[in-house]
Amino acid sequence: MTTAMWFQAIGILLVFLVFVGLMMTRKLPTILALPCMAILFAIIAGVPLLSSDPETASIAKTILAGGSMKLSGAIAGLIFGAWFGQILNKVGITKSIIRKAAELAGDKPVLIAILFFITASIIFSAAGGLGMVILVGTIVIPIMLTAGISQFVASIVVLLAVGVGSLFNVSNWAVYVDVLGLSVEQIADYTLVVASPLIVIALAMIVFYIRKDGKGRKAWTMPAATPGGGDKKVPAIALISPLVPVLLVFIFKIDIVPAVIAGAIVTILLTWPKRPVHILSVH
Repeated sequence: MTTAMWFQAIGILLVFLVFVGLMMTRKLPTILALPCMAILFAIIAGVPLLSSDPETASIAKTILAGGSMKLSGAIAGLIFGAWFGQILNKVGITKSIIRKAAELAGDKPVLIAILFFITASIIFSAAGGLGMVILVGTIVIPIMLTAGISQFVASIVVLLAVGVGSLFNVSNWAVYVDVLGLSVEQIADYTLVVASPLIVIALAMIVFYIRKDGKGRKAWTMPAATPGGGDKKVPAIALISPLVPVLLVFIFKIDIVPAVIAGAIVTILLTWPKRPVHILSVH
């Protein structure tokens, strides 16, 4: 490497460390930090801002315009995934899965925590995002506290479920398809390799901390109905809806967006709400 290349490498490293520090300290949001890093990296590497030669890389055309278009598939996957999550919420499947797990577990803290970890992981595999984490957390955590599970363990269960569920969330896979150029089949194979030890460690952590902490105070009871309306009755068969997109991708190798759309259609057919068009349009 020449001296100029060494200086460029050091400059890129310094910019990277500065922006990582800004993101970790919450001084700059990631949505602004990443494009700023891409532009600064290009400037340090000597990439021109504009170029009349179509074969020459430039910041305006290659990084800003081309980079944005490369994420189009990822953006579409995230939009459809969020749409599917809202449908599950609207028809009452999310709450029904959580309540069913509580009924099956009875008053056994370890079993309750494990069932909620599994069911929350399934829910997060269909729909992620902060809104869904808040929704699931506000239902799951009070039930676990009522069963005598400590606040610390209840939080661990939800966070571990977020980690496992995000691995199987097919809308997130669109990012790997676009950015890394991987096929859906490759992502599915690697996901199983990565998820298996994570699931084992998560279950071990749940059992260990429940036995270590003992039972917490039963000080927070689950309300009969969550604020904003009564609970919807959902057919038992409809509880498989969150798994439909994942199974279509894993078994039938269907692309992500069609799999999510199929999951939404199956959800509507199995629950058949009074206003299906209203639900699909997520009003």
